[in-house]
Amino acid sequence: MHKIQGSTPNFQRALNQAFLLVGAVGASGILISALLGPHIITFLFDPSLRSAGWLLPLAMLYATIEVVTSIQVIALHTKYERGAVMATKLRILAAVISLALIYPLSLWLGAWGAYTTILIAELTYFVCAI
Repeated sequence: MHKIQGSTPNFQRALNQAFLLVGAVGASGILISALLGPHIITFLFDPSLRSAGWLLPLAMLYATIEVVTSIQVIALHTKYERGAVMATKLRILAAVISLALIYPLSLWLGAWGAYTTILIAELTYFVCAI
């Protein structure tokens, strides 16, 4: 799990539980949407949009990573005197990565390029905040 230096056992336990819960819900959502994406889209919207069902697991993956990074931000703010500064700098880094990659990757890969850009930015934030 993600160990925060100098954290109390209660804080660390709550943090670990949050990561486990998000991981379990995220993995379940990704799996369900991968298996049933077209059916979910058809049920919620319209049969003509069925082919967009393959986007659902990608959206679930991004949402899961986004929630994990949000938990990391809270942990940084809570445990470190300069945690807010660190979280802000990491968010700026992610934004710079997005701005640098969105145009070339979108030209090269289309919608996949845009998705890849936001995924790279969020994963960079995630890795740097560990």
